[in-house]
Formats: sequence, C-alpha cells, structure tokens
Amino acid sequence: MTTTHPPLIAALRLDVTSLEPIAGLDVRALTRMGVSRVDATMAVRLAEVYYGKTHATRLQAAARANAQSQGHSLRVLEKIEGKLAKIRNSWQIRARLCATPEHLIDATARKLIKKPPRKPRASFSHGANGWMRLAITTDKPWLKDALQRITGLSDSVTPSESAILRGFEKLGRGEASLSDVAPAPARVANVIITLDELTQIAQGAGEEIQLRATDGTVRNGADFVTERLAQQGLATLVHPRHGPVNQYRMQRFANAKQRDMALSTFPQCAHPGCTIPGTDCQVDHITPWKSGGETNAGNLLPLCRYHNGLKAEHATYRRTKQGVMFIPPFADPIACRVD
Repeated sequence: MTTTHPPLIAALRLDVTSLEPIAGLDVRALTRMGVSRVDATMAVRLAEVYYGKTHATRLQAAARANAQSQGHSLRVLEKIEGKLAKIRNSWQIRARLCATPEHLIDATARKLIKKPPRKPRASFSHGANGWMRLAITTDKPWLKDALQRITGLSDSVTPSESAILRGFEKLGRGEASLSDVAPAPARVANVIITLDELTQIAQGAGEEIQLRATDGTVRNGADFVTERLAQQGLATLVHPRHGPVNQYRMQRFANAKQRDMALSTFPQCAHPGCTIPGTDCQVDHITPWKSGGETNAGNLLPLCRYHNGLKAEHATYRRTKQGVMFIPPFADPIACRVD
C-alpha cells in the first residue's frame, strides 16, 4: 500500500538531488517561475555548491552521495553551509558533515572546525541621524573593573544597559571623571584553581594556565599572582576529578557557600556553548530535590534562566563517569564543559 504524503511534507523532504535540475539558473529565473526570493536564493546557493563548477569534483560528488545516503533535506544542507561560511578550503569538512547524521552535525562541526583565536579590539563608528557606536572586546578583567567603577555596582551584579549608558554619559558630559570615580570595589568572585594548576603556577608556568572566575572574567596564572588576592575575594582549590568538598542534605535551596562551591566546578552556565557568567545563573539540582537529590556541590549545577527553563521541556542533566552531560529529549548526550 502506497502512502501519499501531503504536499508540504514532500516539499520539506526534498534532498540534494532536487537541486540538479536548477543548476545554472539564477535567482531571477526562479522568481519568474513563482518561487519566493528567499527560497530561490537558498536553492541557487545550494545548487552552486553541490552541482556548480569546482576543482574538488571528487569531494563534491562525495558530498552529494553522503547527503543523499543520510537523507539530508535542503534545510539541513543550508545548516551545513552556514557552518562552513567562513572556511576557505571547506570541501573535506563538507563531505564529512554530509556523511554525519543530522543530530550529530553540531558536535561534529565543533570538532572539525577550529575557531580562529579572538583578539582584543575596540571600534567606534558613526551611523545615520547622529547615532554612534562604541564596541570593546577583550578577555582581560580590566573591562569588568571599568564597568564597576563607572556604574558603581558590585561585581555580583551585571550592569544593565541603562546603567552602563548612564555611566558613560556622566563621563562624556563632564559630570564625572575617571579620577573622581572611586576605585573598583574588591571582587568577591570565586577564582577557580585546580590543584594541578596551582602546582604549575607555583613552578613558574602561570602564563600557560587560564583561570576562570565566576564573574565571567578569565586571566592567566601569572596575572592572577600579580593581582592582590584581596581584590579577588576567594580562591577555591578543586580536585580535577572529584571536585569540591560536598555539603549535606540539610535544605533545598543552596546557601551562599554551597553556591560558591557549585560555581567552582562550572564558573558559567553549564549548558554546552552557553557563556552566561555563574554570578548571573540559577543553581539547580542535577538529581531533583523531590527525587532525593542532595543540596551539595556534586549535585548542584549553575544554569542561566533560559537553559534552566529547558528542563520543563524534558531536557535533563546527569553526572556520569565522563562528567556532567546534557540529555536532550530526542538526541544523544552532550558533555557540559567550560568554553
């Protein structure tokens, strides 16, 4: 018995072979046939990649065959091309991703595509109608200190856009100057140091060690040593495998000390790829309290408001021998790690 799918389902299931008949056509030609400009642009771009002229004809053929064998739809191919947008010699990676099951494409792409190292930069630009834009990108803690000084807020509070704008506005109007602003308040962020890292720092290898604090800042071991510890607040020693010392099942909500201990393992949101600082996260139980989960460091996990909300959609987190894993409802587990 033959099953007839609705036209929409058939359209969504179109694969790489559907691109061959339009190879060589442009967007204008497709729009004249009644195709929307958005769909025409996507189709022409994909047809050019998978059926257009290239020196890598073998890899192009392999990518087509792999995509067809995996049953990748055009939307999946579009996703793959999005990941390759900034890659020059992308054919080998494209063929690998086309051979990858859809639910593993993100993880495989992270392994195959190495992000270029970020560099500190600052830019200022003029826009229309007098609008201006200032952007600063750095991995040094001085920017966090500057925001604290300008806004007068403690490090435990991430300044709002309006607070930052008011602070810069006062400086620009001459209502305040950097010399008038009080020194940055002492940080109470927890700087995470494993015992192995502490040994290397003591042996003079601090420049190779990256230390992450719960306020979102990162510094190398040498910078940490040169800073006054009083300005850092706390430094927690964490065993590389066993983590911090546990508390006990005394109450459901983590107290301040337990929260600090939880953040010593994950100084930012533990969800894969999320970089929200730990000080802006909610501390949640890995094994729910109602299911017998204890309120201790080994069972606590910092999650930002959004990713904590995903648990209502049947996503879970589990601690395994490989570490804490994110368990999506319909995909393979993904390791939680500090990015």
